[in-house]
Amino acid sequence: MAARDANRLTKPFYSVPPGPTVFPEWFEGRWRCSAAFQGYQFPSTISKQRVSAQTDLPGFTKLSIARFGDVGREKTEFEMNFVRRGGKVIEDYGQNVANALCAHVDKPDLVRSVAWDAANPNRMTMDLKAGGRNGERIEIYVNSRRSEALKGGATGRPEAVEGDIFLNAESVRQVTFGPPTAQNPNVPLNIIGEYQHFWTWRRDGDGARCNVLTAVYAVPGGFGFEEAFNKPLVMYSHNLRLTRV
Repeated sequence: MAARDANRLTKPFYSVPPGPTVFPEWFEGRWRCSAAFQGYQFPSTISKQRVSAQTDLPGFTKLSIARFGDVGREKTEFEMNFVRRGGKVIEDYGQNVANALCAHVDKPDLVRSVAWDAANPNRMTMDLKAGGRNGERIEIYVNSRRSEALKGGATGRPEAVEGDIFLNAESVRQVTFGPPTAQNPNVPLNIIGEYQHFWTWRRDGDGARCNVLTAVYAVPGGFGFEEAFNKPLVMYSHNLRLTRV
C-alpha cells in the first residue's frame, strides 16, 4: 500500500479460517460514517475494454459489493458500531455491512434480516426485500483477515503516516442470489464475486478518517483467471470520515 502499486495487493490463499479483526480500544462505540467515492483504476494487464465488458464483476452492478452497494455513489452516510466481546473490540460486522448496503442504494428497508454471529465471524447471510432485480439474498464468506497497528513514523516513512494508524484487510467471496433476469429468464440469478478491502484508519481527534481500497479479483475458472490469477482486475477507492454518535 505504501508503494501505491495496486498489483502488489494480491489475493491471499489461506486454508485456516480467520477470527474477527481485533480493533484498537478507541474504536469502541457507535459512529456516524460518511463515505465518499474517490475513483477507480484498471491495474490489470488485461485491457480496460475487456474487463469493462464483464457486467458480473463486483462493483459493476448494484449490491455486488455489500459494503459499497452502489460503488460510484458520490457520498453516503450510515452508522457503524464497534462492540466489546470477551475483552476485545470487534466490529458489529453483520449490522455494519447491512447499514452500508441500505444507505448506498437509498433503501432503508432493503435488508429484511441479517444472520451473523461473532462465534463464526466468517459467514454472513442477508435476506433482501423480494423482487429486487439485483438480488434477494447475499451470502458473504470472509476467507482471510489481516491487521496491523502503527504509530507515526513506524513504517520508516514518517511522511506517510500521522498519529495512530490501524491497517486491516479482509478477503471476501460474495454470492448473490435472485430471481431470473430479462437476459436469462429461465435461470435464477447466482453470481459469485471475489474482492478484498484494504482499510487505512487514522485517528483524528475524537473521530477517525479512513481510506478503503477495494481490489476485485478473477474467480477461479472465470473471466481473466488464467491471465490475472491473484492480481486485481479493477480497483475502487473510498474515503470515510467517522464521528461519534
